[in-house]
Amino acid sequence: CLVLPAMPKRCRSKRQWAAAKRQQCVSTSTATEVNLNVDSSTLGNDGYPQVAPSAFSAIITEGLERFEAHYRLQHLVGSEEEWDKLRHSMRQPLPVAFRFCAGDGSQDNDRPNQDVREELKSLIKELAEHGLETSRGRFVPPPRKFEFASMVAMACDDRTVRQEQKDSPGSTLARLGNCLRRCTAAGVVSRQEVVSAVPVALLDIESSHKVLDMCAAPGSKTMQVLEQMPGGSTCGAQGLVVANELSSSRAHVLAKRCSLLGSPCMHFVVTQHSAQTFPGPTGFFDRIVCDVPCSGDGAMRKYPEKWRLWSPHYGRMLHARQLQIALRSVALLRVGGIMSYSTCSFNPLENEAVVAALLTRTAGALELCKCKELSGLRARPGLTSWQVIDENAGLLSSYAE
Repeated sequence: CLVLPAMPKRCRSKRQWAAAKRQQCVSTSTATEVNLNVDSSTLGNDGYPQVAPSAFSAIITEGLERFEAHYRLQHLVGSEEEWDKLRHSMRQPLPVAFRFCAGDGSQDNDRPNQDVREELKSLIKELAEHGLETSRGRFVPPPRKFEFASMVAMACDDRTVRQEQKDSPGSTLARLGNCLRRCTAAGVVSRQEVVSAVPVALLDIESSHKVLDMCAAPGSKTMQVLEQMPGGSTCGAQGLVVANELSSSRAHVLAKRCSLLGSPCMHFVVTQHSAQTFPGPTGFFDRIVCDVPCSGDGAMRKYPEKWRLWSPHYGRMLHARQLQIALRSVALLRVGGIMSYSTCSFNPLENEAVVAALLTRTAGALELCKCKELSGLRARPGLTSWQVIDENAGLLSSYAE
């Protein structure tokens, strides 16, 4: 007797699946209406249903409470007014920001790239005059420009742009979104946050410099380094840019992004190695970008799901690794060279504490440089003291503890 396995049910087609989904939505809507007609306690004073906050909103609120409790101990900001602004900003979606890449395709006689660049600039100019109102009635203020890195920061997020493309495809904002997508694919612009451009902007890179980007992926800073090499389409005769990334998949994305620049990549190398033990002769590089792995609580607006598990203890756990990477970077830096150390975290254990330990370990071989002013950005001195909190022992008052 031969027993054959039962054949699985045939998968639904896309049309059948969509019809079932619509039916499910109608059933849910009907059930909700019936329930509202029966239970009047769910109605507000105005007669409309009360809308409960979403579970995700509650997660952000809880995460922000932990965030504020910790950083009040660190004296992160100086006044209640600043705290109000910070809380408000942390709840807002991340605005669209991008940087114009150096050149416009002229080095390769790429006329289409020049045309799309001019189209994008024209749309930005149109938006910058008076702002605009979306089809849903939301006012979008004019974008801000940051000349130190040829950057533009818009006053709306990607979701608003996508909604406008769907609701009003011919509007200025919708056309700008479409043009921005084409420009990004062509390498005319690079999607990058304004603060992400600061570390490279402070290095004053020259065409003869050998530059190392120690933790390079996804590649926005590496592209910025390649573009800052003066002299047009190619680096100087002795110039070199090395981008290191431990993850093979991220290194592939890095190389693909930078390849869009064309000619500047003639003096460009991508390596895959642990940053703590990066090989090479000491004192080789003139400039080093040391943007280390971090807890990322300064990038919560980009990854809001991180609020679920945010804890200040991640910064303490990463401190030793960050210091090791910084120490190795310093060993590769020539005498008279400059290294920028940066994270996307507010935690002083990942920032000021690492820099303080680095200065102590090097016993006078390093000195802090005064940063130049960057137009459009406000700066203040870093913290000189901070609190260390253990997840089990609580607040630590001394190194011995």
